[in-house]
Amino acid sequence: MIFLYGSDFPVNTLDELRLVLYTKRCKKLQDLPPTSNTLRSHVLRSAYVGGHVWGQAAKIAPFIPPPKGWGWTENGGKLDIEWSTLPPIWDAVRQLLSKCGCTTGCSGKRCKCWASNALYDFLPLYGVPERETSVRI
Repeated sequence: MIFLYGSDFPVNTLDELRLVLYTKRCKKLQDLPPTSNTLRSHVLRSAYVGGHVWGQAAKIAPFIPPPKGWGWTENGGKLDIEWSTLPPIWDAVRQLLSKCGCTTGCSGKRCKCWASNALYDFLPLYGVPERETSVRI
């Protein structure tokens, strides 16, 4: 997937590529590759359809296991796509901001959350490498 996005940067993971592309090239989220977590869910759905559904298409009585756990979730008897297994990033941002009492906008060394690196408690979950100093909100 890293090669599909034309990366000429020395990165090892899709999440590192997202960070580099965002900071160096594209600021639009729709132009970035998916997170590794989102890609995993998509691959699971593709494997389910390709392997379990189409792989047994010629059988008279195919055994197709339930799709739950293959990138889908069940919600009230209906299937929903599981886009990611991570909580929405806005929940984490709200949690961070609720801990901070800054009135000047979380910038500089006087800010408690900036100084304590509270931001780094949740960013690795969303594809930002641990202690990446170039990323600040």
